[in-house]
Amino acid sequence: MSFLIFSGYFLYLLIVTITSAPFFIKHFPEASFILITTYIAIITGLIILGFIFLRFDSQKFRIISNHSLWVLGILALAALNVFLYPATRLVSNPSTAPNALMEPAIALWHTCSHPYSIRLFDGAPISPGPGWILLNLPFSLSGMIALLIPIYFMIAGVMVAKWGKAYVFIFVMLLMASLNFLQMSITGHDLPATTLALVSLTLGLHCYYRSNGWFIVIAILTGLIATARMPFIIIPMALSICLITINPLRAMQFALISIGVALSIHLIFFVWAKKIGLFYQPMHVFGRASASGSTIFLCSGALTCVTFYWFVWRRLTNSPASWLIFLWVILSTPFIFVGLGELLREGLFSFKTWAVWEGKNYVLFTLPLLLAGLLLNEAQRCRN
Repeated sequence: MSFLIFSGYFLYLLIVTITSAPFFIKHFPEASFILITTYIAIITGLIILGFIFLRFDSQKFRIISNHSLWVLGILALAALNVFLYPATRLVSNPSTAPNALMEPAIALWHTCSHPYSIRLFDGAPISPGPGWILLNLPFSLSGMIALLIPIYFMIAGVMVAKWGKAYVFIFVMLLMASLNFLQMSITGHDLPATTLALVSLTLGLHCYYRSNGWFIVIAILTGLIATARMPFIIIPMALSICLITINPLRAMQFALISIGVALSIHLIFFVWAKKIGLFYQPMHVFGRASASGSTIFLCSGALTCVTFYWFVWRRLTNSPASWLIFLWVILSTPFIFVGLGELLREGLFSFKTWAVWEGKNYVLFTLPLLLAGLLLNEAQRCRN
C-alpha cells in the first residue's frame, strides 16, 4: 500500500472518529473516552477486514462478491430511517435540515410562493439552493425525506459496483460504520445525499461522456446539484477539469452546460427574491464561513486550500479514482476548515462544545467521495 493510500484510510478513520465523538460525549459523558477508544478499534478492525475481504474473497470465497449483501445493507438503513425519523421530530430541539429542504418545496409547489419567503421554526436561514430543492421535490412533497439518503446511496452503490461487487460492499460497510453518517441519514439531512449524488455523476461522466444523451443529462444534473449550497458552484468546474484528462472539448461543453444551469437557476430565484424584497437565504453560508474563525485562521485555511488544490491537480489522471479524490479535496478542504473553525471558536477542550458541535456535518459529508476514490484506486491496482 502506498503512503498516499495509507494516508487516505487514516484520514477516513480520523474523520469518522472526530465526527462521531460528539455522540458519545453528549449521551455517555462519563464513559466517553472508553467508548471513543473502543469505536476507534472497531473502525480500524473494519478497515483491516475490508482489505482481507478484497484480497481473498474476490479470488476464492466470493462471499461478498454479489449484490445482495450491500443492497440489504442500504435497505436496512432505509428501514431504520423510516422507523426512527418520526422520533427525531419529537425531541425538544429537532434538526432543521429536513425542513430546509421540504418547506421551500411545499411553498413553491402548492402556493407558487418564493421558496425563500418562509422562515424555519427556529429562525435559521435556509441553506439548500433552488435547483437542489427542485430535484428533490418527490421526497419533499411526499413527506418521505427519510428515504433521501438511502435512494442516493443505492444509486451510488450501483455505479461503484461497475468496478467490482466486493468494492461496493466495503463502500457501504465503511460509510455506515460512521455514527454521524447514520445520524444525518436518520434525521433527513441532505448534505450526504449531495456527495453520494456526486459519486454517481462522476462515475457516470467517466463511463458515458461519449454518449450525447447521457452526457447532457449528467451535465444538467451536475448543475442542479451545484446549487445545493452556494460554494458548490466549484463542483462543475472541478468535474470539467477532470474531464480535460480524457477529452478537452467535452470538458468545455460540460462546463458550459453545467455551470450555465447552476448560474441560471440561481439568477432566476435571486432576481425574483430581489424583486419582492427578500434576502436570498442560501447566501448566508458565506457569513457562516467568515465567522468560523479569526483572520489568521481564515488565511491559513485559504493557503491550505490553494496548496492542496495544486497538489491534487498535479496528480490528476484519467482514472475514476483520481477524479473522486480530486473532487474530495476540492470540496472537503474549505468545509472542513469551516467545521473545525466553529469547534475552535467555541472551545476545543470543552465537552459542552463537542456535545453540540454542528460543524461536524461539514467535516463528514464529503466522506463518500474519499471512500469511493480509495476503493476504486484499489480496484484499478488489482486490475493492473
